[in-house]
Amino acid sequence: MLGASAFLAWTLWSWQIPAEAVGSHGRIWRTIRAIAKIGLVFLPAAFFANALGYVSLGNFLGLIFLRSVYLASALYAAIRIIEALIVIALHVRPLSLLRVISLHRPMLQRRACRLLELARPTLWRGRFRPRFALLTSP
Repeated sequence: MLGASAFLAWTLWSWQIPAEAVGSHGRIWRTIRAIAKIGLVFLPAAFFANALGYVSLGNFLGLIFLRSVYLASALYAAIRIIEALIVIALHVRPLSLLRVISLHRPMLQRRACRLLELARPTLWRGRFRPRFALLTSP
């Protein structure tokens, strides 16, 4: 946990958003920085909880952060793949021959991608909570 904390601290202090990437990738960079800041709270807390003898709490805090980041990155990759499949589907022959798609393809792509972006937090919460049984009390 201490090594991961050091890596996140290095990430925050050394990575800068390139000027040419601000328009297209600025949101991704801001998200990475926000995740790193959250990790700088959870991972040292997990380390100190383990060091003070609260092993279950330390493991829980560390696993919450690491598994949620892993799940979020997997969902991000899956959504990008689905977006690419939507773009391809709107360009292939059966759908591309429809007049509504040929006239409004960019709008349909934007709306489909926006819908997937809005569904991502819901999917993340739906997959994350049951894994740690946060909704049920013992």
